[in-house]
Amino acid sequence: MSIKRDFDALMHEACVGMGFCGCIKRGSPLHVTNFIPSTGIVSADQFAEWVFLADNMNPNTDRKSWDELKKKLKSAFIRHMGAETVDAELLQYSCLGDYRPTKVADPLFRRIEVWRPYSSDQMRRYNCIQYIPTGEYLVLTVDFVDPAGTNSADQARYFVEALIEFDRNDPEPQHWSHSLEGAIAAHEQAWNE
Repeated sequence: MSIKRDFDALMHEACVGMGFCGCIKRGSPLHVTNFIPSTGIVSADQFAEWVFLADNMNPNTDRKSWDELKKKLKSAFIRHMGAETVDAELLQYSCLGDYRPTKVADPLFRRIEVWRPYSSDQMRRYNCIQYIPTGEYLVLTVDFVDPAGTNSADQARYFVEALIEFDRNDPEPQHWSHSLEGAIAAHEQAWNE
């Protein structure tokens, strides 16, 4: 594999494997390659930061949540490019293009319910989602459920509506975590529960 094919493979892993394919910002496509200079040295750390920026994410808002993903991106960079720093000229797609990433149209989520007692006659149901490409968790909605199941149809509809409207790239703070417990704790802290 040529060195430029290594970059193709790196970008394939970042996009298809981890879900970092760029975004549309102010009506124009934005991709990590927009940040790579034409000359000079680029480090794995810089590359990881640019990947986040290209997806319109600011890892500085919640460093703890993003550290693991940053490590994965840096590790992929070193594994595919063969070093922690490389010449920027090597960070271009090859003309073969087999690995050229395309934006994944439909993000994949898994729904997970977590239950906790709320009172003597109600339970709290955390409707969590797991973002499949990264394995991270987020509390999307919370329901208060009684034994009679009052409002259960409405609660199910609210969850689906929230998921349809959900945007992982929304600049508003999102409390993603690498564990369900962390996502629930972040949700409760955000809502002062």
